[in-house]
Amino acid sequence: MPGLGEGATIEHYDYNLQATLYSGPLVAVRFIIIGVQKPRLKRLKRPPEVWQVEATPTPGCIEQGRKKYLRLLKAFTQH
Repeated sequence: MPGLGEGATIEHYDYNLQATLYSGPLVAVRFIIIGVQKPRLKRLKRPPEVWQVEATPTPGCIEQGRKKYLRLLKAFTQH
């Protein structure tokens, strides 16, 4: 995404959590997120930016997402 490095994007938007949730039941070998970002100002007549992030080859991505998932699940069950 514009303005963020790939690692920051994955962490900032919790793509590693999404990759963990979707790839587990699907037994996916690869997990690719395809995003579309509209221009921030509507008056700009530019087409939206299209980008992709492949979460699986990023070192520690799935493991970090799994830690988030387990932490959220634990917090949910304690309430």
